[in-house]
Amino acid sequence: MERLQDPGADDRGGKAQKRSGEITRRRIVLAAAVRFAQTSYEEVTLRDIARDVGVDVAHVHRSFGSKENLFAEVLRATFSFPEVRARRNKDLVAAFTASAFDRNAAGLGVFINSLPSQQARKALRAHGLANFVEPLAANLPEPASERAILIAAVLAGVRLVRDVLGDEAGRFGSSKVSRPLIEAVFRTCLGETSPSERQAAEAHSPRPVRSATKSGAARQAAKRQGGRGPKGPS
Repeated sequence: MERLQDPGADDRGGKAQKRSGEITRRRIVLAAAVRFAQTSYEEVTLRDIARDVGVDVAHVHRSFGSKENLFAEVLRATFSFPEVRARRNKDLVAAFTASAFDRNAAGLGVFINSLPSQQARKALRAHGLANFVEPLAANLPEPASERAILIAAVLAGVRLVRDVLGDEAGRFGSSKVSRPLIEAVFRTCLGETSPSERQAAEAHSPRPVRSATKSGAARQAAKRQGGRGPKGPS
């Protein structure tokens, strides 16, 4: 999950680029991400975002055109996993687990706070399918889509439970206890189960049962063979 950083944080030299339109645009996206991660979609206004950045609201309108467009830009900036596009499955377990337990990851906060809004859900669905579910499923074993959707559900669910119940809500609030369990879920969904997990799954798998017809036929053959007795020397 991408974490937004103040684009001016590394520009200590006060270069002219810091005041460029691109830097201001990125600051607007950063401020909007913070707002959408903490407040419902309907309650966020462009005027509030402009005030947070220190620009006129007309500048926000000129840069993005509408709140819907700005929200879509926030999703692209915050709710993405570079490992998915790069098809680095070996890095995804760590990336997904870290995101699920990172309270400062803006993307999941934006996702959860925006769910009640019908308008925001349209953008969430379009972005989630195009930038998460579909590229992730393209590199997963079947049933690929179901695996990718389950991963998204676990990511959102863990964040939601932690936000609602807090760290005081039993053992789940302790990453030392719950982190290995979540990692195991992600590994299973990605088809990356460990040897111990495969052995446990095989131990609980039903053993094949020979058909009664075949077993009966084998018994009849053995009886006929036994009835003939051993052949003596000629």
